[in-house]
Amino acid sequence: MLPPVLEIYVVWHPGDAAGRQICDEFLEHFHGTAFSGLIGGAIEVYARSAGWNSSDDAPRPIAFTANEAPGSLRPAQYIAVVPILATDLAAVVQQEGSAWRRFAEGIMAAKAQHSGRVGVFPLVLSPSAVDGTVLGEIFASVQRIAANPVKRRSRSVAVTWLKG
Repeated sequence: MLPPVLEIYVVWHPGDAAGRQICDEFLEHFHGTAFSGLIGGAIEVYARSAGWNSSDDAPRPIAFTANEAPGSLRPAQYIAVVPILATDLAAVVQQEGSAWRRFAEGIMAAKAQHSGRVGVFPLVLSPSAVDGTVLGEIFASVQRIAANPVKRRSRSVAVTWLKG
């Protein structure tokens, strides 16, 4: 079986309620009519939120390499990670040694190690989540997904960006 061409991982803390909605919009968009001509499984969207045991646990790992993939599965040719940067995520990443901080730092380490095939595209839901925070520092070097100003927003942030 061929691996997907693109895997998109939408990552949010379970306390940041808008994360689920944005993930659902990514799913609808990439599994909708705009991409219906592609071979099934060419683009996959995955949610990464709650940990194995509690919201304090980081989500299931992302398989950036074949060594990290379960069984004989191969990772996609390209991997995009969309961290949803909001206040609850910022709070847990602020804690030194937290599982969420290691998870966020691991995303950026994978991007650095596999720069030709791993992209990170944060979506800022709350400016206070990134202003003067560890979360803001971790994702400071990558291009963020742009959002329309709140007053002009007719659709949510993700849909506006994708269809924009």
